[in-house]
Amino acid sequence: DCLVLCSLSEGFPTVLPEAMLCHVPVIATPVGGIPEMIRQGETGLLVPCRDASALSEALNSLLSNAKLASGIADRAEALARASLTWSVNATQTMEVYADVLRAFELASSAHQRFAGLHSVHGGSGR
Repeated sequence: DCLVLCSLSEGFPTVLPEAMLCHVPVIATPVGGIPEMIRQGETGLLVPCRDASALSEALNSLLSNAKLASGIADRAEALARASLTWSVNATQTMEVYADVLRAFELASSAHQRFAGLHSVHGGSGR
């Protein structure tokens, strides 16, 4: 078994990490966010868009070589568990928000200090 995603256009398709987490090897086209998840020959196989012969070769490779398919599925599952789950995504999003909030607080504090200096010097800054 394997998952084939022959898209011409994609964002960040959730079907790929879902397959990876289920230990299913993936064949996909290198569009959108797919190359961020699938590393050629390591965590899946990438084939050019609209290339039926490359797709056929990739399918034959996975279906005829259990060791290759299992190795790809093992590495893909490990990658998905480490960086492609909803929990990991939520944690990373919260970290970005926390960074933005810290930067805002620093900027706000600097602005308040500047405003205080400005008023001490008579408001004209001269």
